Amino acid sequence: MMANGLTGMRAMHRLARVALSPSPFAGAWKAWVLLGVVVGIGLGSSAARAAEPPDAPLEGLEGDLFVAVGQTGLVSAAFMDRRMRVAWEGATNGTAASTGSQVPRVLVSTDAPGHWLVRDWRSWPMSGRPGAWEARIPLVSASTPVVYFVEASGAGTTNASAMRWFRPQLAGVTEPTLPFTGHLEGFEQGMVGWEWGGSGDGSPWMTVSKEAWSGRGALRIEVPSGRASATVGTVRVRGWMLMEHAPRQVVVVARTEKGTGKIRMALHGDARSPGLAVFPAKSEFEVGTRWRRIEVPLDSFVNLRASSVDWLTIQFLSESGRAVLLDDLELELR
Repeated sequence: MMANGLTGMRAMHRLARVALSPSPFAGAWKAWVLLGVVVGIGLGSSAARAAEPPDAPLEGLEGDLFVAVGQTGLVSAAFMDRRMRVAWEGATNGTAASTGSQVPRVLVSTDAPGHWLVRDWRSWPMSGRPGAWEARIPLVSASTPVVYFVEASGAGTTNASAMRWFRPQLAGVTEPTLPFTGHLEGFEQGMVGWEWGGSGDGSPWMTVSKEAWSGRGALRIEVPSGRASATVGTVRVRGWMLMEHAPRQVVVVARTEKGTGKIRMALHGDARSPGLAVFPAKSEFEVGTRWRRIEVPLDSFVNLRASSVDWLTIQFLSESGRAVLLDDLELELR
């Protein structure tokens, strides 16, 4: 089953810290209460959640106790049958329907710990078996860590386990179990992973259109009244992808609904942090009413520090009221 991409709209930046007893894992000693949609650009939950501090998610095979929706068990991960198996062991399955609870899910993000406000989260439903819930997740990298946690909802509340991280190489993974093709986005699952660059949530200027280059959807961006451009951003491009695969260029297919405009791109490193760096592409690209494959060579992004990349922005410059359609974002591999 294909995972759902997971990032919400604009992240809330209010973080309240709560002191805890010292943790034996990675020297962690605090929890972060994440208010609303926080950590990454949203985790799809409106409830507050507590997790280990972002600089030290839990690591190890011991598992972490998680109590939610009347179930108690240990959350841990292991490599099994060419998948990362995330299990909530000791939790009783088969009660979700009878109690009104939803099936638990695992939130996973392939990247080293860090980049907390701009991580690319994916959601995987868990399946029940006697004494446990579990999900088996393919790995797109054998060397990049995976941060994960379990979320369970019921009776109007949502609970999340502490964040943990899984290092494939230490688990004996020698090669990815899901080949990396370079394809990053086709908008088949909506706008998840994308954010409007102006004030508000982007409605009605950022929507999904059925007028797609391929598949069922394309991202539609409209220039608001009184403006000369519109910008969207996404977490889909990651530094580990650039380092491990050395792609030749960033590609997106685009066309306007009417008239003409220009497309500009920029990669960002350590976005939404004091170390933010922006790497704009040297060129801008004309776009009209016919679909055009826009190809931006990686070496055209000025002063690019590939390992730090965690954000891509696409700006559409045109008259107010005009719109552009974007589809099939990819990293073209060599």
